[in-house]
Order: sequence, then C-alpha cells, then structure tokens
Amino acid sequence: MKWECVQVYYLRKPKNTLNEPPLVPYKYPLIGHTYEIRDDCEGFLRRCREKYGDIYNIYQYGEVYTIAGKDCTHEFLANKHANFLDAIEMIFPLTKILGTDKPKNREASIKLIRDQVNPLIPKTIEKFQERAKIAFEKHLGLSEEPKTVYSLDKKIREIVSFSGAFLVFGEELSYDTELISSCAGFTNDIFEFFNIPRTLAFIHPWLHRQKVEWKIRVGENPAERNRAKLIKKLPKIVENRIKEMREQGDKYNPPFDFVQKILDDNVAGEKENIDYNLMAILIYSIIFVSIAGTSVKLSDAIIDYANETDYQKELQEEQEKIAQEYGADKFITIPQLEKMVKLQSFIKESIRYNEEFLGLPKVNLSSSPITLSNGYQIPPKRTVFCDLLSVKESEEYHGSDPTKFDPRRYLNKNSSTTLVSRTYLPFGLGRNACPGRFLAMTYVKILLSMIIRNYKVSFASGAKPKKTVFEGRFIPSSDGVIFEKR
Repeated sequence: MKWECVQVYYLRKPKNTLNEPPLVPYKYPLIGHTYEIRDDCEGFLRRCREKYGDIYNIYQYGEVYTIAGKDCTHEFLANKHANFLDAIEMIFPLTKILGTDKPKNREASIKLIRDQVNPLIPKTIEKFQERAKIAFEKHLGLSEEPKTVYSLDKKIREIVSFSGAFLVFGEELSYDTELISSCAGFTNDIFEFFNIPRTLAFIHPWLHRQKVEWKIRVGENPAERNRAKLIKKLPKIVENRIKEMREQGDKYNPPFDFVQKILDDNVAGEKENIDYNLMAILIYSIIFVSIAGTSVKLSDAIIDYANETDYQKELQEEQEKIAQEYGADKFITIPQLEKMVKLQSFIKESIRYNEEFLGLPKVNLSSSPITLSNGYQIPPKRTVFCDLLSVKESEEYHGSDPTKFDPRRYLNKNSSTTLVSRTYLPFGLGRNACPGRFLAMTYVKILLSMIIRNYKVSFASGAKPKKTVFEGRFIPSSDGVIFEKR
C-alpha cells in the first residue's frame, strides 16, 4: 500500500518547467495545503502573500492551483483564454447537474441571460413588489408579535422564489406551490452536492467528480427531478400562448417572463416543435443563478443592517423621505432607487465586506501558457483562483480601514453596486462577468427597502451571527434573526 501511495504522489507531483509563480512548500505528499486552506484560509492567504508576493502556487486535493492577488488577478480574469464555467466544471460538475453540459444548451442559457434579463427590469418591478409583500406577510409576518427566523438564508430563498416566480414560470404557474417550493429547494440541494467531501480528490480530482456524477446517474440529480415537474405543466401553457399569438397576430400582448422570451427567440426550437426539456433546463439554470446570488447578498445585507444600529436611523429616514415624496402606498420605481444613495452605499459595502476569501476560478483553455505582465506563466489547463481577500482589504481600492464595515464608505462617490472593475469583483470581470447582476441588484434594493420600511430587525442572541469559513467560502449561520413590525 505504501508503494502505491508513493507512485500516486510522484505521478501527481507538480512539475514546474515554465516560469511559474513560486510553489508554497508543504509538509505532506498528496495532502499539500488542503487542510491549511480548509481550517485557516484567511491566515494562510495572509502568510503566503507576505512571504511569496501577489501570486503563487498551492497544492490542494492532489492538484496545483495558482492564487492571484489584487495586482495581477484582473489580467487573468480578462484574458480571452481564461474560462469560468470550465474551471467550475473541473472541480464540480455543475453544468451536468443543470443540464447545460451540451454546447447547445450552454450557449442558449448564456444567450438568454445575457440578452433578455435586463429589458425585463422596468416591466416587472411592480409585479415583483406585489408578490414580495405577500411573501413577507407569510414568512416574516406583519403582526405586532415579533417573529424569529432561523437559517435566514433559506427563508430569504423562499421569499425570493415566490416574489420572482411569475418571471421564471409565467403568471399562469406563478402560484403553483410545487414549483415555487422547488425553486428554493433545488438551490439548497445543489449546495448540498457542492459540499460533498472531496476525499477522493487527494488521489485525483477526476475521482471526486466521478463520485458526484455517480450520484447524478443513480437518480439523485435535484435539477432533473424538478425539471420533470415543470415539463408536465409547461405544454398546456405554451400551447395556449402559441394559439393566442397566431389568432391575435400583431395585437398579441406578450407576458414579460422567460417562458415568453424563450418562445419569441426560438431558443427551445421552433413553435411547431418545442423542446420542453431544453426549456425547463434554461428556466432552472436561471433559477439557480438568480436565487443563489440574490438570496446570499440580501441575507448578508439584512444581518449587516441589524448590526449597524447607528446607521439604521439614517437608512430609515432616507426611506421615509422618499415615501413622503412619492407616496408611501406607491410602488418603488427605478428613479426612486437611484435616489437611495445611503442604501446604495450600505448594500455595496455589505457586498464588499462579505466577499469570500477565495473565488472566481478560471482555467487556461489555451494550448499555450498565458504570460502575465510580471513575467510569470500560467500553463495550459491550470486553474487560477482570485485572492479576493487581498482585493476587498486594499486601502488603495477602498480607502481607510478596509477590514472594518463602514456603511458610508461609498457615499457620494457615484459607485454602483453593479460595477465591474479590478477593484470590485463580486460579479466577476471581463467577458464572464455576471450578466444578470442588474436584475439581481434591483431586486435586492427593493426587498431591503421594503424591510427597512416595515420591520425592526435584531438578533435573537443579542450578537451578530458568525459565519463558518470552509475552504475560503462562507457558510451562513442558522442563528435566529428577529423581525418586528415598525
């Protein structure tokens, strides 16, 4: 057995033949830096940055990865040969779970999100608020009695799922409890897949991937299970719409939702031959991307709002002023959101402050090494992770005391929450930047505005819940958060 382990180690041992960044020394073959990153990612990144500089290599789960800090991460992120989706796929078969592993499905999914999401914002904002009010009453309550919510991130997924169900499923299915439950549940299930222990990756990352894919093949794919529910219900809706489109011609008033966008653009085939499986794949891909990102950022902002007791009054006063100017019983509009400068600064600071330590992996898909301006080379098939800790804690980028939460950090700086730049990376950079960030941030601002107007928020324990850090990622706390009617 010892001989086999030695053979595996030398077969997997990194071979540095290019001008690569320095490899951080490690004690144990095969294991490398795996446990240091798992148990103390923040400290590990600080120590490596201090000793080896802005870019270096590590050995984790039997594979060499490059860690790029704030001074060079933007070069690799913007490189045309660096790909985000393929990097994720090498670690975790997300596209196979979602059904977008086929080139046609992936291209259709990207095109739909890139071209059709943003035009829906002004046309859906009122309907979203109507449904959000219902969701808040159900999940947070509007009675005088305070309500304690545990596992806030999961509860927020349920609220976002209901509020946006009309957008993804269409108005006809927007109150279907089975489908609405599937939105939040499906996202939770994928996170469970992502957290499967990567023990087999010590031998080879391919083995861990095969373990996950085996679970998919034996019927545990949450996306496939939920797609089947939708596929049973879509044909009737789609056929009725196609019939109305043909009968009414130019007078047809199309609904503003993804089902209609898929039909209009023939993304799932011609109207005479709709591929309902592909339509369901596209819809659930959008659900995962939108609900996961929106819910995490909103949950973080709610917890930060409850914690910043000194700033709460300023945010409340801003909301009251705008409500008086436009009418408290009116829907929040895009122009109103643009006037919420204190809310904008608060949300952006919350996003920056809660950014994970490591993220935005991209793999070099070129057959040649990528040479950076500092002379270091990234070999083909190498995955590079961004040291997001070095970006979010940069005084050069974010001013004084970047390790502290400052809700006024971006006040009067005309600094959008959807900005994509080397100084602010929550939505990526370059051609793989998140195309749905405008819709997501519009909904986050609306929902947080509604919470500030209607609720006092505090912590059941009296202290801010602490997140668990695992391999540079944050796992939300399940501690109680109290919502009390204002």
